[in-house]
Amino acid sequence: MKYMGLLIKESLKDRIFLESVQITRTEVWNVEDKAPFQPSTWTAVWFEGYESQADPVATLLSQSLYPDWYSNIVTKKYS
Repeated sequence: MKYMGLLIKESLKDRIFLESVQITRTEVWNVEDKAPFQPSTWTAVWFEGYESQADPVATLLSQSLYPDWYSNIVTKKYS
């Protein structure tokens, strides 16, 4: 089983997180309705890995995000 996740690259204060996951897709989005602290261009990054690594990856991601940003990680049993 696998987990899947999505994050905004600009939300990362520590981009080393990206080296710990398998990136499956990226897109650049122009954002008009952003918060004042957010950039107007976001890079969406989809990633995945084995379900057994979902909790450690989620912990590392939570430590890598700037305040007021969030990400999404799901496993098959929750999707």
